[in-house]
Amino acid sequence: MSGCADSMLFTPEYPDIKRKNSLTFSSPSFIIDCPFYENAIEARDRIQCQEYDLLLPGPCNLHCKYCFSEWGKEPQNSPCPKKSFDDITDIIRQNISAGLRKVRIKSNGEPTLYPRFWDLIDFINLHGGQTEVYTNSFNNTAELSRMFAAKNVNIVTKLDALTPEINDYLTGVTGSFTIQYKAVFNFIEAGYTMDGPKLGLHAIICKQNYGQLPRFWRFCRDLDIIPYFQIPAPPPNRNNPYFRELCVDRVAIHKLFEQILRIDKEEYGNSC
Repeated sequence: MSGCADSMLFTPEYPDIKRKNSLTFSSPSFIIDCPFYENAIEARDRIQCQEYDLLLPGPCNLHCKYCFSEWGKEPQNSPCPKKSFDDITDIIRQNISAGLRKVRIKSNGEPTLYPRFWDLIDFINLHGGQTEVYTNSFNNTAELSRMFAAKNVNIVTKLDALTPEINDYLTGVTGSFTIQYKAVFNFIEAGYTMDGPKLGLHAIICKQNYGQLPRFWRFCRDLDIIPYFQIPAPPPNRNNPYFRELCVDRVAIHKLFEQILRIDKEEYGNSC
């Protein structure tokens, strides 16, 4: 696999929900909650946790080439020990009572496959917390997107390329592009806007999709989606045979971010 020339890129047909140039972000980053950052130093001085990353145990429905875990099954050496649902909710309850504002739900696999996933969302909402879920959306439906929106859950969904061939190669599952691409619009149609629950789109930076990423950034900005690019890190067990094949050198990464910065400034009026 190699980077894809711009002329080969999938050309998305935007529904009537295209909302170009309505963003007002000051830098290429993920969801920015200004009141939170204004209070961050005060919270630090009080030794108060305002955000909490919850890593749920469980399997995955993809076989991503850059995955940290053992593909397609629950990792045997999880960095997070298994806890019961009562243990998890007790930790969240204590932290919220101490000032916690946001719970980021992630997983060694796919968090929505956790058996009591929706009970967990309801528990956080009941206790006044804000939930942010990182999902690959491979099991997404329009109904599922509406459920997330109704519960005011911020979403970071996944799409690693704007071409089916590259996306499916990176996820290890044929047909994943069609499902994940459709999920983006399911979320938008469910009410994910800058005035409602927030939608982020996650992609790794690798040799295979490198040539697409500037256009990928524009795709996100045009649809009021918050782009979230990530440099893959070496897996802890060092046994991923694909890692060297994926890596982009730091000079190329620096060049990419400079290009993205120019795009934000010149095309969308954003400045750092």
